[in-house]
Amino acid sequence: MKFLLKMLENFNPQPSQRLSSTVKDTAFDNIELQIQDNLGNWRTLLVTFNDSQRINSGMKQLSEQYPNTRIRAVDSNKRIVDIL
Repeated sequence: MKFLLKMLENFNPQPSQRLSSTVKDTAFDNIELQIQDNLGNWRTLLVTFNDSQRINSGMKQLSEQYPNTRIRAVDSNKRIVDIL
């Protein structure tokens, strides 16, 4: 255990070993709220802040406007945050 702690204390990664910065921090990114059209394509209808309450209310609003339609929220890296 002491050996492992000593290794962690001395660990200083070189720039090439650090995590890549290609994936941005999504804490302050905008979230796109999208619906799936009849052809299966996703269309962005709303853009909101990355806040769970705003995402939830935006998705609820879209589900009322477009019943029987799939709805999803994606971040700036196109990763799915939520889906109905």
